[in-house]
Amino acid sequence: MARVKWTFKTLRSEPVSGASEDDSERPAGWHNDPKTTLYRATWFFCPLFVSLVLISPFLILMIDTLYVSPAPVNNIDTPSDGAPLPPSAPTLVPADIAFYFPPAPPPSPPEPSPPPSPPPSPPPPTPSPPPPSPPPPFQFVFVSSLGNIEQAWEMVPGLPERGLSVPTAHAMQAKFCHEIGILPDMPLPIPYQESWVYDEWGFSHFAYGPYGPITATTIAQADIDHPTRQPGFSWWQNTNGMGATDLPDPSFYSLIGPGTIVRSGLRGANYFWDRTSLAARKGYAYHKPGGEPVYGQLPNAWTDAQALSMIGTFKGLKKSIDKNRAVVLYLDSYPAKSLFASLTNPYLIYFYSLKFFTTIQPDLEEIYYEGTPSLAEGVGHAVLMVGYAIDPPCIWIALHDANQFTEKLIAIPWTDAALCGGQRGIWDALVASYHMDAPLP
Repeated sequence: MARVKWTFKTLRSEPVSGASEDDSERPAGWHNDPKTTLYRATWFFCPLFVSLVLISPFLILMIDTLYVSPAPVNNIDTPSDGAPLPPSAPTLVPADIAFYFPPAPPPSPPEPSPPPSPPPSPPPPTPSPPPPSPPPPFQFVFVSSLGNIEQAWEMVPGLPERGLSVPTAHAMQAKFCHEIGILPDMPLPIPYQESWVYDEWGFSHFAYGPYGPITATTIAQADIDHPTRQPGFSWWQNTNGMGATDLPDPSFYSLIGPGTIVRSGLRGANYFWDRTSLAARKGYAYHKPGGEPVYGQLPNAWTDAQALSMIGTFKGLKKSIDKNRAVVLYLDSYPAKSLFASLTNPYLIYFYSLKFFTTIQPDLEEIYYEGTPSLAEGVGHAVLMVGYAIDPPCIWIALHDANQFTEKLIAIPWTDAALCGGQRGIWDALVASYHMDAPLP
């Protein structure tokens, strides 16, 4: 105990009053002795050093725990090599540390880079011009009613007469006028009544005879003998010399063969229509020099000059069809030749042309004569114009041709036959035309 007490005393820099006798026994000046100072330092720092050594592991652990960087949440339990930690592996981030130092939010994913701009589109190519449209098929213009009639000898087996095209064409015109409603009577005021029985009144729409019941021999006698009955066109026109003797037949001009003289056909038709409600609306014109002056109601009020003009004539005929009026055409002959073509437009129509003028048509057993010295004294063939079509350079005339050896509806070029087929057109063969209720200007 005396040693411990001494040790305590040696730590003081001055003697303490009441010191024990032991201090007096130490040599004077011992407090300033270097060796004594070393002893003092050793005894002061040694315990401090030992204490630091003992607590240093705890200090290191605490500092490491406080300042270690937290790993991403999803990697806390996963070592760097990718293998999961064993169940006993300690968690490095305590819950209280996470409160004060929350884990950094996961880095935002980088904004997607905008898609690369497409390269600029090349300028659109200059559009090619559309191909030219094919020309539309030409259209026929027809009158509203198509009623074909064949010659009487084709309908009546054994009938010997031939050359009946002129009265047949005029009968088709009368039938047409009745069907469109402008001819209700025949003769006036008797209602129109046709018959298909041979040798009856009105046979074949008044085309032929009837020679059995007719007793009159002249035009004047017809009004007396048959005031309520109408003889057919063949009687009024003195076809084959079997009708009214007022008009010449072919024998009058010493012509051999059947048929109707042009003048007799036109004038005989006038007498026929004089007994109807259309008496004031008839007319005819010649289309070649050497005929007679224009007569009656004609399309566009033709003058002689217009009737002799190809253009003026076609304009008048076209206007008649446009106004729904069929026209009888007198041709110098009828050597028709098929072009072996047809078209449905809207009716089935067959294409023909005309050969050069001929004196005989064997199929129809017709004989033709060019009028000499007057065109009105010739014998030809008559047809009914019921339509037309314009297909440059061709103009087609639609006809019922009173010929049982062709189709019921045919088309023949108006002119320019060399371009459209054949040798001649209608204009080349046209002698005269007959009109009923023709359209005026």
